[in-house]
Amino acid sequence: MQKLDENKKLFLAGQRSDKRYGFIDANISNNQVDETTMEIDPSTNSSNSYLDKNALSRNQSTSGTETATGCSQSSENISEYQVSSKKQKVPPKIDVMNAELASALDRANISNGDSTYVLTAAYKSIGINIETLNLSCSTIRRARIMYRQSITELLKDEFKIEDRYIVHWDEKILTDIVDPKSVDRIAILLSFA
Repeated sequence: MQKLDENKKLFLAGQRSDKRYGFIDANISNNQVDETTMEIDPSTNSSNSYLDKNALSRNQSTSGTETATGCSQSSENISEYQVSSKKQKVPPKIDVMNAELASALDRANISNGDSTYVLTAAYKSIGINIETLNLSCSTIRRARIMYRQSITELLKDEFKIEDRYIVHWDEKILTDIVDPKSVDRIAILLSFA
């Protein structure tokens, strides 16, 4: 049977509970043993209310003293889980891609990586801070894919033909326009039905 003092019993009971409370009082050394040692009974692990009250009272009583690492805290009760300083709100970045810019980059055959260089230089030349823009290879790639899909859906909706056409093609060996050699040519004929 193990004989433990009250602090170690409270710690072990907290580790065995569902909430997993656990703390070590730094004021008590390992060599120090209280007169009130107790045996641990495994059947009494469900004493959560006792554990909650003792855990809160222990945390409040040791909050202004030395921590487990040996560093002393100030007189303010600052928990290690509490954020001491608030972060400044960063304004959202501006999306620079639109449908016209995406189609212009596609028409000029500019890759996603090269478009970041071009757009960065263009925005710097007119005095816009680059850190405020949402400008990267992957952002430009995703925007271009999205605008291509929206343009194709728009073209499919607008392209409604009620007439019927027939496409005829035939491969023929004809003379080349520049040289008198014979080359393979495909003749394509579109007929209205």
